[in-house]
Amino acid sequence: MKASFVFMAALVLLTSTSAIAETYADDTFVPTNWSNYTISSYSSNSMSYGYVQMDASFSGQGHFNGYMNVDNVWVYDPGTGMYRYDPGVVQLLVGFLQHDAVYTPSNQGAIVSMSWTYDAEGSVSGTGGGFFDWRPVVRQNGSFFEYNGEHLYSNDGSLHAISLDGLSAKDFGWGSHPDFSKNGSQIEMGGIISGGCGPVSSCSSVSLSLDVDNWQVNIYDVPEPSTTGFLISSLIMLGLLRRSRP
Repeated sequence: MKASFVFMAALVLLTSTSAIAETYADDTFVPTNWSNYTISSYSSNSMSYGYVQMDASFSGQGHFNGYMNVDNVWVYDPGTGMYRYDPGVVQLLVGFLQHDAVYTPSNQGAIVSMSWTYDAEGSVSGTGGGFFDWRPVVRQNGSFFEYNGEHLYSNDGSLHAISLDGLSAKDFGWGSHPDFSKNGSQIEMGGIISGGCGPVSSCSSVSLSLDVDNWQVNIYDVPEPSTTGFLISSLIMLGLLRRSRP
């Protein structure tokens, strides 16, 4: 009975060895702590006249604020000599990386999972509709891998508390994924904004805005084998001592 207790306790210890290795957080969003990268900017008709503007600078007022305007996107029709609305799609992706949120699996240990939490509030105003979203993103070897789950909230002007637990490498990226193993190279963390509308004829003169605050990422890894072995050995010794008592 006692021997089986020791075995079961050791098994439980082996299956619960994930621990928080690092925590990265930002609730002030000082501009110098972040970098932004335009990943893609797309309009289905290169002859569009108008603008799509992203002001994704950090306000320095304790949160992130970005906005996107789609205003009167027209194309010239040589057949009529007149301009018409572009019946296509306008999309923009901008990635943001927090300078201190850097983890290197090859030096710090394999990543078992990640948890991400943040508050987000989005709104849409104007004629028509559109979308504006902030998602978790990691960058490794120069490539961005965004969270590939469902949209996390609606652009309804309400604050949404986002909590994503147990994320593994397969939860980032669409065709390929980052390497969270002990051989993985440096991983940078942040957020990615995706915004746009389409067809443009249904969303002319649209303004989309987004606020993000209280951003935090927890990295879970596996303790070193020596640490795990020591704990198991101590548990087994305790069981043997109890067994040897009269």
